[in-house]
Amino acid sequence: MSKISEAIANFNIFEGDHVYYGMASATMPTIQNVTEQISGAGIAGSYETAIMGHINAMTLTLNFRNMTTDSLRLMEQRNHQIELRVPVQELNRLQAQKIITAYKHVMIIQPKSLNAGQVAPATVGNVSGEYSVQYWATYINGEKVLEIDMLNFIYEVNGTNYLADMKRAMGM
Repeated sequence: MSKISEAIANFNIFEGDHVYYGMASATMPTIQNVTEQISGAGIAGSYETAIMGHINAMTLTLNFRNMTTDSLRLMEQRNHQIELRVPVQELNRLQAQKIITAYKHVMIIQPKSLNAGQVAPATVGNVSGEYSVQYWATYINGEKVLEIDMLNFIYEVNGTNYLADMKRAMGM
């Protein structure tokens, strides 16, 4: 199917049965590979190589309109397993009709910081929290397309775990 991704229609965040209301937005983590600079005999200069499946620390930012019990709940000093459910509006070019594609991001996070925002008349507080991401899986229409689990040596993209051979070589 030939689709054009048009917009994120909305989103919701869950922790178990608890729904986080009053969210303004979420800034998703950046996946950045650990790299090493390679140089030496027989190489005309140097280049950077990514160490397969190894990534730098990831951070999720959640923005709340105001300080709420939910923004404080995520500061509890424990692992939080959350789900971001994101309906994405797409255009099916062949049939000229709009469709919704379901994205789900499952993350295990720990609180890093809470910016309590501002207090001023007739405004929102612009509260934000930063969270360390230990696990991240993304599903599109129920199909897993990404899984990163640093503690269990999983770096899977589109069905291929790029750490499987390394894990076997280490006897894991």
